[in-house]
Amino acid sequence: MVDPNADTAAVKEEYFKLATIHGRDFQKYSIENTIHLVPVDEEEANRLEAQHQVLDIVFDGKLFFPPVSRVRSVLDCGYGAGSWAVEVAERDPNCTVIGVDISPHMKPDDMPDNFIPQLDDLNEDFTFRANIFDFVHSRMVVGGINKDRWSGYFRDIKK
Repeated sequence: MVDPNADTAAVKEEYFKLATIHGRDFQKYSIENTIHLVPVDEEEANRLEAQHQVLDIVFDGKLFFPPVSRVRSVLDCGYGAGSWAVEVAERDPNCTVIGVDISPHMKPDDMPDNFIPQLDDLNEDFTFRANIFDFVHSRMVVGGINKDRWSGYFRDIKK
């Protein structure tokens, strides 16, 4: 079983600060560091949920495309509002799903016990040990990964 607290680091306080721009809430850290330039409010959470529902229809309800026989630990990179991660956790209560996102502001209200949200910047090296996840999910994160980070990001999700 994956220990969700192994090798974690202290959370940066600036991750919690908000900036309101044109009546929408943005994570101040993301704006100042040009990481993720989208709101982190309820309206954005609803948009992400609608997007997940559309992709669910397009993908015919499939959450995994590669043939994966036994999934006991999943990492969701950039979990956003948590729709995909929560659905995986609900479908398989024996699977531990760790979701990593830079923003703590859109965490789902109702989370299954086997979904563990963590706060981190995907532009930094991962602190997870190698080979602890059976599956790594990374979808719609292109706007949040800096161009110089991509090769390291792929290395991190592969290990």
